[in-house]
Amino acid sequence: MDQLLTETISLVEEAGDVVMDIYNNEFSPKEKKDKTPVTEADLKAEKILIKGLKKYDWPILSEETEQEKLSRETEKFWVVDPLDGTQDFIDKTDEFSIMMGLVFNKRPVLGIVYEPAKQKLAYALKENGAYILHGEQKNRLKVSSNKQLRKVRAVMSRSHFSKEDEQLLEKMNTQKILHHGSNGSKIRIIAEAKADLFYNSYKRLGQWDACAPDVIINEAGGKLTDFKGNVIKYTFNSEDKVKGMVATNALLHKKVINILND
Repeated sequence: MDQLLTETISLVEEAGDVVMDIYNNEFSPKEKKDKTPVTEADLKAEKILIKGLKKYDWPILSEETEQEKLSRETEKFWVVDPLDGTQDFIDKTDEFSIMMGLVFNKRPVLGIVYEPAKQKLAYALKENGAYILHGEQKNRLKVSSNKQLRKVRAVMSRSHFSKEDEQLLEKMNTQKILHHGSNGSKIRIIAEAKADLFYNSYKRLGQWDACAPDVIINEAGGKLTDFKGNVIKYTFNSEDKVKGMVATNALLHKKVINILND
C-alpha cells in the first residue's frame, strides 16, 4: 500500500501540473447536460488519472466519463474527481482540488486531495493516519478538540451558501463562518483543525464528492456521514448518490446531525 500511495500521489501531481497550465492561461468553460460547468482542465486531468490507474486493473468510477460495464459487482475500485470545485477554478479563487479514492468493500481505504494552486496535498491510508504535504513540509492531520457547539467554526461553500444555511448555523450559535471552495478542500480544513464543521445539504452528490476526503477526515480523528448521520457506502454505480454530506471533528457530530434534521 505504501508503494501504491507513492505512485498515486505522483499521478495526482502530474494531473495537477496540467490543470495549472490551463488555469494560468485563457480557457472557455462549457456546460454539461446537468447544467454544471466543465472545463478543459476537468477532461485533461481525468484522462491522465484514468490512464495512470489502468495499470492496477481495478475499475474506475469517475465524474466525467461513462462508467465501465462489469459482469459482476466489484469489491475494489477507484473513485476519481478530476477537478473538484470547477466553479472556483473558473472564478480563479485557487480553491479547487483533484481527488482520488480507493474503495474496498464499500469503504475508502486510500484518499488523496490535492490543491495544486496552493501546493497542498492531503492523503490517508486506512489505519495509518492522515497527513498533509505543503512544499517540503509534512505534517500529521488531527481534528480539533472542540466539544462545544456554541464555539463551532464552520467552513461552508463559497458558491452555494443559502439563507437556510445561514439560519441553521445561527441555530448552532456558530462562532465563525469561513467560505471556501471545493468539498475536498473544506474537509481538509477540518482535518487540519482550522474548522469544526462542514455540510452540504444537496441530496444527490456524486460518490466522487465524498470518497477521498472521507478516509482523510476519519484518519485525522473526525467523521463524515450523509445528512442523516449514516456512514456512506460506496458502490461501483454512478447512479448511486450520496444523500448530503456532513463532516465534523467527530465530537460535535451527533449534535450537528440532530440540529440539521430537526
